[in-house]
Amino acid sequence: MPVTQDERGFTLLEILAALTIAAIGIAAVMQTAGNATSVLQQTEDRLLASWVASNRLTELKVSRVWPAAVTTDGIAAMGGRNWHYRQSISTTQDPDLLRADISVFTDTDHQDRAAKLFGYLARVITEEAGSAEQ
Repeated sequence: MPVTQDERGFTLLEILAALTIAAIGIAAVMQTAGNATSVLQQTEDRLLASWVASNRLTELKVSRVWPAAVTTDGIAAMGGRNWHYRQSISTTQDPDLLRADISVFTDTDHQDRAAKLFGYLARVITEEAGSAEQ
């Protein structure tokens, strides 16, 4: 019985072309998913690092110790990870006001900064004792 045009099927070339198109589509989807995961990780790093910086600035503000104008490094835990921070305390024209710059890094070498925050620390003078407090 002779094979008609309707019963012929696909050629090897047609199958290879279809597989190539499918492979390109799958590769594009995988690359997009990988990029989305990377962006999500970067966003999480920036969010957690900003919380670390904000917490550090708050600790300085509520501390009863007037800090010296120096730069110090430290480690803070947040989100199950250790974050490395560098805080720089500097003087201003007002002797009762200090500037605090806090940078938070994901690495120990302080190369990959994830967040930076600055704020001011004011020394409060109580009227009762006439002494300075923060």
